[in-house]
Amino acid sequence: GGGFPTWLSTSPGNTRTADPAYLKYSDEWQGQIDRILARHQWVDGRGPVIAYQVENEYYNGNADGRTYMKHLEDKARADGIKVPLTGNNNGTFSAGDAALEVDGPDSYPQGFDCSNPTRWRGVPDISYAKVADKPLYTPEFQGGAFDPWGGPGYPKCAQLINDQFANVFYKQNIAVGATAQSFYMLYGGTSWGWSAIPQNYTSYDYGAAITESRQFDAKYGEDKLIGYFTQAVAPLTKTDKLAAAPSDSPDVVDTARVNPDTGTQFHVLRHK
Repeated sequence: GGGFPTWLSTSPGNTRTADPAYLKYSDEWQGQIDRILARHQWVDGRGPVIAYQVENEYYNGNADGRTYMKHLEDKARADGIKVPLTGNNNGTFSAGDAALEVDGPDSYPQGFDCSNPTRWRGVPDISYAKVADKPLYTPEFQGGAFDPWGGPGYPKCAQLINDQFANVFYKQNIAVGATAQSFYMLYGGTSWGWSAIPQNYTSYDYGAAITESRQFDAKYGEDKLIGYFTQAVAPLTKTDKLAAAPSDSPDVVDTARVNPDTGTQFHVLRHK
């Protein structure tokens, strides 16, 4: 159901549009949520909320779509939301009406077939999504994969998107200049109430870092190490691209960055 309550499917109004019949329900829900979030924003020193995602995978950039997005954004601001407005709309709202402070891409480089968990695809370069004077942010980067009816099972998905995947792919995002990345998903759960996508069964373990049974996968430890690293090394928050260091092996790839203020260099090495 995409987060919608099941009763909405039998109610009047076109969802995710500026249809007043739908916005009546949307405004009521958003108002309730905003009252909670507004009390916990880091800009007021009162909590951990650092950004506010307005919509999810919404790619309608025409006039009607922008009217809808602008309504949600204005509602958030009117409700006291002060943190940056963000989205995972692949840059649809990076400029123009209803522009967000940061609109980043979704990226699932391994896809969703867990049948061959030892086979990796190419490592992506998400720097294409960089917009001048805005942070490079992946609001949704692969943290696992879903398993369909009759699929190979979530342990295979956990193997495909494992701690080695996190070590290479998440660090490579940092290496190309990302200063924020959010993983889909960190915690696998369970779908209830006949509201899941029909292609998937009840389990939504997802091969995530925290499993459906609330255990820590090995990937959790790797995610934590990367998190500690980004907190400890302050110059990483502001870097420019740097020419790669010369290598005597064509099999070694160096992606390099430098902090323009401190001169601190970062070199991310991996096998090509």
